[in-house]
Amino acid sequence: MNYIQIKEIIEQANAGSSNPYLCQGMDDVTYMVKSPDSLPAEQLVYEWVSAGLARAFGLPCPTPVIIYDFGCLWSLQSNLSWSSNHDYSFAMPFVSNAMDMTYAQSLELDSNFKRDLFIFDYWIQNADRMLSSHGGNVNLLYDNAQRKPVVIDHNLAFTPGFVPNTFSHEHVFGYDNRPDFRIDLVDQCDLGQRLDTALGSLNTIVASMPEEWHDEANNRLSCDVIDDHIRPILEKCNKPDFWQDVEP
Repeated sequence: MNYIQIKEIIEQANAGSSNPYLCQGMDDVTYMVKSPDSLPAEQLVYEWVSAGLARAFGLPCPTPVIIYDFGCLWSLQSNLSWSSNHDYSFAMPFVSNAMDMTYAQSLELDSNFKRDLFIFDYWIQNADRMLSSHGGNVNLLYDNAQRKPVVIDHNLAFTPGFVPNTFSHEHVFGYDNRPDFRIDLVDQCDLGQRLDTALGSLNTIVASMPEEWHDEANNRLSCDVIDDHIRPILEKCNKPDFWQDVEP
């Protein structure tokens, strides 16, 4: 487990609805931190699991860490009490040269990356990566220094009510944005093997997150968040209609 103690809360970031904080860890790395006060336990689980799966699948997602003592330091700096009973927060390294990806930048990305992210988001039922020429919420960064995308923000993955057809049209790399986009049998074979490999890492990913997130999520959902909710969604990649449903 990669647990980092917090050293300084720099500021609250002006990014997203989860109200992340820009913080410095005792390892002198700057992190974007999402606390239990800003996200319910199940969304912290979704963030952790999705980031691990993204990396196992081969997407450019920063390595997440667990931050502790955020609440204690926040209370000292703000003179306000910490309302959460828990003090393990989700964090990712801050990418200093990155900014929210524009629609124009998204059009210029490598076609294999577009395909991979589209299928990955479809797999984890993440409908929170929508972007078109009219705007949207892409949850992608563009690293200007390295000229590459950075995949972030998965707290709304595994959300009930996911509609494949709507997703296939509205995703930043979906059919409306890429009218020539089709996933052929060769793609299905390659992507299916990679999804299965990523799925094989699920137990290790779960074992590396705080047990209190798991327990609290179970209580909130009245089921086991992993075995009753997340795992059945992921195992659909091994069923024939997985590829059928991704078509618009």
